[in-house]
Amino acid sequence: MNKLPFISGALIIIAIIAMFSLKEDNKKDIHDVLMKGNESFSMNRFEEAIQTYDAISKEDIRLLHNSSIAALNVGKYEEEIGFLKDLEDHYLQRGNVFFKLGQQRDDPAEMLKNYKSALEQYRLGIIENPKALDLKFNYEYVKNIIDKIEEQQKQESKNKEDQEGQKDQQSKEGQEDQQDQEGQENQQSEEEKQSQEEQQSQEDKQSQEEKQSQEEQQSQEDQQNKEDQQSQEDLKGQEDQTDQEAQQDQESPFGQQSELTEEEQEELLQILQILEQQEKESLKNNQEVQGQGKADPYDW
Repeated sequence: MNKLPFISGALIIIAIIAMFSLKEDNKKDIHDVLMKGNESFSMNRFEEAIQTYDAISKEDIRLLHNSSIAALNVGKYEEEIGFLKDLEDHYLQRGNVFFKLGQQRDDPAEMLKNYKSALEQYRLGIIENPKALDLKFNYEYVKNIIDKIEEQQKQESKNKEDQEGQKDQQSKEGQEDQQDQEGQENQQSEEEKQSQEEQQSQEDKQSQEEKQSQEEQQSQEDQQNKEDQQSQEDLKGQEDQTDQEAQQDQESPFGQQSELTEEEQEELLQILQILEQQEKESLKNNQEVQGQGKADPYDW
């Protein structure tokens, strides 16, 4: 009966020794994995380091942390966020990952979304651990960035609205200017048309006046020719009449030289010469008057 307590005590000691032995072996395995993963990490073989850390990463906080950092270096932010949920300071780490995700985004909306996610992680961490200075510092830092981005977005939106307003105003002014220009062109075209019509009317009037003047001039010339022809005919008639009278005088009893004395014949000849001279002067005066357009065509 006295051997039972001894056996039980021995078993306990063996169990304790085995537990310490297993713990030491586990520590050795974690140490080996950590060293191997760190070696790959130092050589920038991050994918290889992640596979090494992940083999037993949940058994040691150091392996879990190193695995998340390696994932961050190859751009696997979402995977890192999954790793960090098991860390004690996961709020700080998750916030940092969201912040780095935001820095990698080109779209301002996506950038702001990740920054706000980071800010929320920092806020939750501060609630859980109010004395965490890193969380408070990161919270204020990211909040300041978010405020600047939102202010910039507001300013850009305002500038865009102002530009659109200016474009609308310019478009409106351009339309008004175009309408004014079209109105001026129409008015100018109407004035030019009216000026052309007036010029054409003046030319037609001038042409009509010239035509009328030419017709009047032609009429005057025809009248003058007619008067000259009548004057010549009258003159010829007078000459014929004079010749006829002279012939009659020669044939008259007074023209018989046998019955007139020489003295009477000389007087008669002088009278005839005087009459003939008067007729010539009368015809000459008549032609001069007709040339001046003052005499009647039948005025002798």
